[in-house]
Amino acid sequence: MPADEIDPTRRPTPPPTAGVMALVDGPLGEEVERLWRLFEVEYGSVGVQTFDRPNLTFGGGPCNDLPGLELGVAEQVGRLRPFDLRIRGVGTFHDPGRAIYLAVERTDRLASIHRAFDRVLARTCDGPFTLYRPAAWVPHITLAMGDLTEEVFESARTRLATYDRTFTHTVDHIGLARSRPDGPGFELARQWTLPRPG
Repeated sequence: MPADEIDPTRRPTPPPTAGVMALVDGPLGEEVERLWRLFEVEYGSVGVQTFDRPNLTFGGGPCNDLPGLELGVAEQVGRLRPFDLRIRGVGTFHDPGRAIYLAVERTDRLASIHRAFDRVLARTCDGPFTLYRPAAWVPHITLAMGDLTEEVFESARTRLATYDRTFTHTVDHIGLARSRPDGPGFELARQWTLPRPG
């Protein structure tokens, strides 16, 4: 295209956003979906549902090298075996945005898995999300985010202050999600099943 036909107001297309996660199903997944519905019905909060699978996110960021990211995640998955998540109550974030989550115990094994995926993201993404880097990462499963007013946030936090259900969930699926190319939200681009020992 001749230079004089280039639209100077046209912005380059941003790279897709991608994330690596432990997919959560079974009784814990059902509980997360129950709490998503509670936030939707009681508080009108649906921000977390931009991706429709309960999950623990290891990290993510804008990524121009999705094939490289997929290859790197596949290599790490090949080294993994199923691992446990231990859920202990509810927690909250206030900054950079209000969020409510199920707290996941940060075991040595979980931290090691997180570091391995973080190295892949650092190689293939254009600046992984700072709050998901190893020094800052708080393992969690999000229940509500992105559309919580201060009033709703405080009401829900008070309501869930006595939430005392505990879960131990065995993760056997890792997912790679990406922003939808044709609209808002995220879609599952790839899923791996962790091989069981023996």
